[in-house]
Amino acid sequence: MTSTSILAAIAGPILTIAIGRLDRRVVVLGLSLLLIVSNVLSMITTHFFVLVIARIILGLSVGGFWAVAMTAQAKLVPQEKVAKAISIVLGGFGIGTVISVPFASYMAAYFDLRSVFMVGCILAIAVFIIQLILLPRIPMEQGVRGKDFLELLKMKNVITVFVIAILIVGGQFAAYTHITPFSSK
Repeated sequence: MTSTSILAAIAGPILTIAIGRLDRRVVVLGLSLLLIVSNVLSMITTHFFVLVIARIILGLSVGGFWAVAMTAQAKLVPQEKVAKAISIVLGGFGIGTVISVPFASYMAAYFDLRSVFMVGCILAIAVFIIQLILLPRIPMEQGVRGKDFLELLKMKNVITVFVIAILIVGGQFAAYTHITPFSSK
């Protein structure tokens, strides 16, 4: 959990800068493939080190997807619908997190962990296929530069939002790591 969340937090800004003007469809599909690779490695490994690598790959995928999804969805809808699209994307992140982690814990209690990763892999493949079929090209006129990102970090409101997000998401995932031990008693 720790390696995944730390990499997700680091991957978002770095990936946003690194991908430049690359078509966001290609990026989203690549991040979805990383999710599949992570689940396959997690499902088949018998070594803890490989599992940690798989979870690091998951962190890269999730962090990148969180960062890229906002700009990608803004290009898919008319300007007057961007706020609604952002709400839908963020709602999807929230619903996915609230459902997936407890469901995975429930499955792990009644099946083995490989089954949990297999279900995750099947769902990731299904989403990848849907994206491949339905997601149009999402060209970008310009990418985010490191300088742009550093300018954001100078804004008090942006720092406030970052701190709130870190506390909420960090608290949420920290709580998940303690739910199972208490629920089994």
